[in-house]
Amino acid sequence: MSPYFKLLRPHQWLKNIFVLIPMIFGRVFWNPEVFWNSILAVLSFILISSSVYVLNDLVDAESDRKHPVKKKRPIAAKQVSEEEAIGMWVVLLLSGFALSYSISIEFFIVVLGYIAMTMAYSIFLKRVIFLDILLIALGFVFRVLGGGMAAGVVVTDWMIVLVFLFTLFLALSKRRQELKNLKRKVKKTREVLNLYTIELIDQISAIIVPIAITSYIFYTFDKRPDNPYFILTIPIILYSFFQYLYLLKSSSFGESSKDYLTDWKLIFAGALWFMLVMVGLGM
Repeated sequence: MSPYFKLLRPHQWLKNIFVLIPMIFGRVFWNPEVFWNSILAVLSFILISSSVYVLNDLVDAESDRKHPVKKKRPIAAKQVSEEEAIGMWVVLLLSGFALSYSISIEFFIVVLGYIAMTMAYSIFLKRVIFLDILLIALGFVFRVLGGGMAAGVVVTDWMIVLVFLFTLFLALSKRRQELKNLKRKVKKTREVLNLYTIELIDQISAIIVPIAITSYIFYTFDKRPDNPYFILTIPIILYSFFQYLYLLKSSSFGESSKDYLTDWKLIFAGALWFMLVMVGLGM
């Protein structure tokens, strides 16, 4: 892979699927204009989020060189110069802004909020305990809100709560696995890890998981008049949480977003969930 393309972290682009959630649940999937706007919104978030990854690697270049894995990142490995990285950051940022503005002014405002938050996160807020994981989760909320603006769909309170809780749990799990997988001698490559412990993260997860599951159950009852099949997804969600927790405790799973494509049980559960949702929505 070209170091310039690798710098964009294409494996992270999967996160931007969250932009499509309002279009799907709003039942406007077959509207050509809405579909095209939603695809453009995904592309806009890809450009913006990649610009953030470039900025993050610029800021963290020195600490990444001390990390056993991150030292291979293009800027840390000096495969891409800082001047070239700055040029890529500017091009990606301006391209993302131009594309988002072409969709709608409302979507552009959401993107501005997202980039302001993520830049603040990359520069200094990621070093603040708890705030780092909260902002990661809020980044996904911004994606869903942006998707709603692009599709012309009102994003419900339930959807915002569920997206926030689910991604907060994933962010916590990532921190847990980073602590678990890193040797103590290189622990300081991410400053905030010095403030977390596995025991603390497990206690917080024990609070978030039941709240997330309970919220999902209430959400399915709320959607029951429109989608009678949705209630059947409750056991799938329960199984997915149980399997994910098992993988966290028994392996190094969860530190990288690539891991989500390695467990066939989670993939199958996700596919079955999506199929039931689609059938219920009449698509």
